[in-house]
Amino acid sequence: MTTSNDLLIKQRSVIEFLAAEGCSAANIHARMQTVYGEICISDCAVRKWSKSKGQTKEIADKVGISKERVHHIVTTVLDYRKVSARWVPRQLTVEMKAQRKDMCTQILERYNAEAEAFLQRILTGDKFWVHHYDPECKAQSMEYGHKTSPSPRKFKVVASARKVLFTVFWDMEGVVQMEFLEL
Repeated sequence: MTTSNDLLIKQRSVIEFLAAEGCSAANIHARMQTVYGEICISDCAVRKWSKSKGQTKEIADKVGISKERVHHIVTTVLDYRKVSARWVPRQLTVEMKAQRKDMCTQILERYNAEAEAFLQRILTGDKFWVHHYDPECKAQSMEYGHKTSPSPRKFKVVASARKVLFTVFWDMEGVVQMEFLEL
């Protein structure tokens, strides 16, 4: 019986092989789904793995060293990590940036004048949607079984239509108010 780690290694090998042949990530994922079905890794993971291998190979070919050495230099010597771009609602104009700078300068001036008393008066909040379902990942639903046993069935979880808007406010001491608004 293959473990989930063995399966992951096999799928990663398939991705590397097909990416080396020049297949697109979407094509690789589609082909893998026909073979692995329910236990196939996500499209996002396929894209990530096929892209990362290509970048490392490209650098290795240009410099003339192994891919493993490139990975070591980038991650250990240079201490680089892959980070996602931070999403912002829109591109800021010069005026918007100037407004933000002015506001930050005013806040710093008030903090320098009032110190701790100023911080104690700050109240901030956030809101986000909470869906009415508790997804279980594939690893959590794995069961032991004989090779010839049929694999357990698991339906894909989709976000339900029901959701609540969760709003929370907090200050320097901690949470001041939490509220659920059902829509």
